[in-house]
Amino acid sequence: MCSWRRLLQVTGAIALSAGLLSCKGDSVKATKTVGVTLLTRQDEFYRQLEEGLRKAAESHGYKVIVTSGDFDLAKQQSQIDNFIVQHVDAIIVCPVDSKGIGPAIEKANAAKIPVFTADISAQGGQVVSHVASDNVAGGKLAAEYIAKALSEKGQVGIITEPEVQSTIDREAGFREAMAGHPHIQIVSALNGEGKRDRSLKAADDMLQSHPSIGAIFAINEESAPRRTLERQVASQRQARDRGLRRDP
Repeated sequence: MCSWRRLLQVTGAIALSAGLLSCKGDSVKATKTVGVTLLTRQDEFYRQLEEGLRKAAESHGYKVIVTSGDFDLAKQQSQIDNFIVQHVDAIIVCPVDSKGIGPAIEKANAAKIPVFTADISAQGGQVVSHVASDNVAGGKLAAEYIAKALSEKGQVGIITEPEVQSTIDREAGFREAMAGHPHIQIVSALNGEGKRDRSLKAADDMLQSHPSIGAIFAINEESAPRRTLERQVASQRQARDRGLRRDP
C-alpha cells in the first residue's frame, strides 16, 4: 500500500492550483476544471493518486478530468492538447517522458494555463510547482539497505528507467551512496522501462551475464523482478531484490 502522507503531498498540487486560480479574481468561472494526465493506471500508486486527486478537487468545488498517458508520449501530448482546447483552468502532469513532454507544456504556457507536475518532473516548459518525494534520498536508502544485506561485499545490478526524472534521481542516489561501499561493485545496469515484462527480461539478461550478482536494485515496484528471482532461488542461485516504491 502507498503512503497516504505521500499521496497528500502530491494531491497538494490541487490545493496549489486553488490558490493560484483564486488570484484571477471575479472573472474566473465559479466552477473550475483541472485536467490531469497520469503516467499509468496500472500502478497501484497512480490509482490511489487519482482517488486522492478526485477527493481534493471535490473539496475545492472543482471538476477534474483524469486521463492516463499509459507510457505513450504521443498519447500524453494529445491529452494535454485536448485540455488546452477544453480551456481547463490548470493541468497536472505525471510525465511519461521528462524531456519529451516539454513542448506540450510550452503549449499550455502559451495558452496561459498553469501547469503542475506530480511525482515525475518535466525538463522543459514553465511549471508552477513540482510535488514529489526526495527520490535521490530514496535511492541512497536502498543502497544502504542492500549494502547491509550483502554484508558490505559482492556484486549488484540496477534495473533502470532513464526516461523519467524521478527514477533517474533514484539511480543517482543509489550510485552515490554505493560509492561509499568499496567492496560492493555495480556490475550491470539495464533499462526495464518501468514495465514489469521488460524488467523481467532485463533481470534474466543480467543474471545470465553476471550469475554472481547478490542483489538487484529495481527503481520502482513495477521493475522489481520477483518471478525471475524466484526462479533463481529454485535453482539455488542466491539473489536479493530491493524494489523501491514511489512512496517513502
